[in-house]
Amino acid sequence: MKTFRETYGPRHEPQHATVVLEGLEEDAPIRPAMARQVARIACGHEFGVTVVDNKTGNGYRLYSDEPNSHRKVKVNDGDD
Repeated sequence: MKTFRETYGPRHEPQHATVVLEGLEEDAPIRPAMARQVARIACGHEFGVTVVDNKTGNGYRLYSDEPNSHRKVKVNDGDD
């Protein structure tokens, strides 16, 4: 079981969601495909979304539905 934190919406009024994926090792590194799956579960689309692994703070910012339209991010506690 692996837990993710997702942030989406406009900067002045961001929305947050927590998604738990079953069947994954907690130590498994987050991948872009995994981040896109979490985004689809939480808000129904894959763009304008930041998905972060709750345990490590590593994640991806997803820019569009294109498979290579993302960048790695590192979020420290208290950052969004």
